[in-house]
Amino acid sequence: MSWVRWTYVSQEAGQELVIPDGCRDVLFEMRPGAAPAVVAPTLDAAPRLSRTTAGPICTGFRLPPGVVPPSAALAEAASPAACAQVLADAVAAQSEAAGIAAALAAPGGSVSSAAAEAGVSPRTLQRRLKAQGGPPPDFWRLLGRARRAARLLSAGWALADSAMEAGYSDQAHMTRAFRRWFGAPPAALCADPALLANVTQPGLGNWTGEQISTR
Repeated sequence: MSWVRWTYVSQEAGQELVIPDGCRDVLFEMRPGAAPAVVAPTLDAAPRLSRTTAGPICTGFRLPPGVVPPSAALAEAASPAACAQVLADAVAAQSEAAGIAAALAAPGGSVSSAAAEAGVSPRTLQRRLKAQGGPPPDFWRLLGRARRAARLLSAGWALADSAMEAGYSDQAHMTRAFRRWFGAPPAALCADPALLANVTQPGLGNWTGEQISTR
């Protein structure tokens, strides 16, 4: 498991909808007339609009779900290559955290099952997540379920069948979850291929080492 590198050149000012996917994208930005800067956004817990300006060249590093970027080490990185080395070390050091996030997001995932998979007690698992600076277990479990349901819809499943297969008590429960995580109800996602592709891109629950968005 490793990060995914991508490059983006901003030609004009604009905005982009960012959907929670369990991943963090570390950016190495180079702007004309300015010193390079490393930006490590927080983990998204709700949809947001990201505003862009014309000019910067961004080298991005998409981290696997559960991995927290080491801010202090990144602040010293003077090039994309230096960022890459820092993040490679972070991914290797945080393999357990990534495994816990994946276990919590899996079908039927719970603190107990994730703890058993990691070989620790539920209390120890929660303590480790907190010490690392990551979100609580329910973040991974609930986001994982919503993304799983969205992938079913993308595959052509009916709304009610997707809700049942993903583990929701009913379709209304799934609709509330979609509004929370994706900012739109299931029917709206199905009617908007670009939004559905954004919601189902590789991330929590389907990390493939690929980047399909153009952010």
